[in-house]
Amino acid sequence: MHSSTPQPGYAGHIGSVATDPAHRRHGHGRACVTAARDRLAGQGCTVIDLYASADGRPLYDTMGFVVRPDVAMIWRAPSASREW
Repeated sequence: MHSSTPQPGYAGHIGSVATDPAHRRHGHGRACVTAARDRLAGQGCTVIDLYASADGRPLYDTMGFVVRPDVAMIWRAPSASREW
């Protein structure tokens, strides 16, 4: 997380949450996202976005995140893999 303190009303972003497959389904991802969400909210963020994988989406649904199809955009170089 960025070291500066945002002003009230700022948006936060939680990037790349990943759990080793051997340690999934033990609450580690939830604990990390909860800690990040609480810290951002405590610093005045009133909106927090993240980009969920298909595997992660059910977790974020239970945490109150909602799908906003108008949020994400991506630029892809012509040489980039279409899988990314």
